[in-house]
Amino acid sequence: MHIKLFATLLIIPLANIAFGQYNFRDSILDVNNVSAQINPSGTQFYNSNSGGAFEVPINSNRSTIFSSSLWLGGVDVNNSLHIAAEINPEQGVDFFPGPLPLSPLIHIDSATSEIYNRVWHIMKEEVDEYLLKYQNPLYPEYIIPESILGWPAHNYISGYNYYLAPFFDVDNDGYYNPFGGDYPDIRGDECIFFVFNDQLNYHSSTGGADLLNFEIRGMAYAFNCPENDAFHNTVFLNYKIISRSDISFYNMSCGIMTDFDIGYPTDDYVGCDVQRNCYYGYNADDWDNNLPGNSGYGYYPPAQATVILVGPKADDDGIDNTMYDEFGNPNLDFSTNGINCGDEIVDNEKYGMSRFASITGGGNPAMSDPQTAIEFYNYLRGYWRDGSPFCYGGTGHPSGGGNTSIPARFLFPGNSDPVFWGTNGIAVDAWDENTAPNYPGDRRGLGISGPFTMHPGHIKEIDIAYVYARSQTDEINSVELLLSYVDEIRNAFVSNQTPCGNEIIHTQMQKNTTAGLQIKLFPNPANQFINISFSNLDYQSVNVIIRDINARVMGSYKISDIIQENIIDVSAYPEGIYIVEVKSKSQTSFTKLSVMR
Repeated sequence: MHIKLFATLLIIPLANIAFGQYNFRDSILDVNNVSAQINPSGTQFYNSNSGGAFEVPINSNRSTIFSSSLWLGGVDVNNSLHIAAEINPEQGVDFFPGPLPLSPLIHIDSATSEIYNRVWHIMKEEVDEYLLKYQNPLYPEYIIPESILGWPAHNYISGYNYYLAPFFDVDNDGYYNPFGGDYPDIRGDECIFFVFNDQLNYHSSTGGADLLNFEIRGMAYAFNCPENDAFHNTVFLNYKIISRSDISFYNMSCGIMTDFDIGYPTDDYVGCDVQRNCYYGYNADDWDNNLPGNSGYGYYPPAQATVILVGPKADDDGIDNTMYDEFGNPNLDFSTNGINCGDEIVDNEKYGMSRFASITGGGNPAMSDPQTAIEFYNYLRGYWRDGSPFCYGGTGHPSGGGNTSIPARFLFPGNSDPVFWGTNGIAVDAWDENTAPNYPGDRRGLGISGPFTMHPGHIKEIDIAYVYARSQTDEINSVELLLSYVDEIRNAFVSNQTPCGNEIIHTQMQKNTTAGLQIKLFPNPANQFINISFSNLDYQSVNVIIRDINARVMGSYKISDIIQENIIDVSAYPEGIYIVEVKSKSQTSFTKLSVMR
């Protein structure tokens, strides 16, 4: 594991940040087959010295991604554009380290930004060890590590939100105290937390458009699950986007831009899968050339996907949006591949990938990297840099054989859009870059979720997975293998369970919803049996569920006589820490059980 450590804080001049001279303090996710650099900014997997820092396989000196960035854009009530987006720091910077003050009248300063010019790196094994050994008489030499003691649960700067990084508040007192049993709420076997904003300085990437005043909290993570190829080759990322503005934004879109460099950077294609909410890059032929300083993949090059697992919540409309209407016709809107659509719950729908754009470095200027705020926003809305709409066929642009009479919400979807949502219901043949055929190039993909409204104080989230696959036959089979991995990742995310038995998002102890329910365990630590009793109950029976620290259920018990102490046999439980959940008719509470022998 590679971590850059700094003994002292160095103030970075604003001009250096604004014009892309990255001096950010990063860390590396490398618990599986991917080595991915995480920066405290809006651009990930980018290294200022070597460019792409998404090395896969690990220690191979080969990379599939040059950079991947967050794009956010919308208009205010006066139709003025507010946007923050990056391609890579060499082309400008719109995001800067640090959270934002609660008041939109107060701006973050460079000194505060520099405090957060870092990431917080933690391993699940460190949390597991803490849960097992802290205050355990069998481990008198145990010392709480800095990764837990220094977890940024709180912001102590006046005028900022007191709560920052998530944590398990074991005693439910609202204060992070590892000496009292509290610990970080992380995802994965390796996790990196960071926070950034678009307010600190001039937007040199999009050209100085009006600010959004958004605070974004990021969590990157990966799993040590070598027995499953999909998880062994995947990095996850969660963004929590918080509006600190005092105005509302409309027609907002959230984009994830990935600059694919499948080894050699200028011989690539891109495509998307509408049903799987993903887009991907792949080599245009079955041989990937070498690039000075960065080896190509040679024969049978891999494919790389960016998956929108869950996009931002859609605006409330008072209905449960469904894929098909009452007559069985497809609804050609976001519910075609949205999340929570048709579940008979009103207004819980979230976006998947609602559009896909392709951008080429160099080549036709109309289809190349945006330079101005409106050009960035054009891409977010499904228009080319020159303002012409995406259209079906060829390159998707009128100059490249696109059919202007057939719209294209998704570029190069293959046959992944069976209801023809992307073409407004017009039936078309499968379409990809390989069969178009298009000239290969230096491709970026942009997966888009939206549109939605962002009011002051609103919070939106997006979950992303970066999935790699390599077949040993040809590049098309790499894409097919990749899509099978995407299916595994998506299914696991929905079920919240990895093939190796871990929860992806923790469910136990995140919220103690009980005001007065109390649990008493004796003895604790236990050896063979525990006596469990309750007080302040609102009902005469409870369910007791005991889980290990990986959320696997070890035992479930129905207790009807709450007056007496009840004995539970834990003799078959391995030594370790367990979470005891007690649920009555309207109360839930948790406590910790230690089993030692």
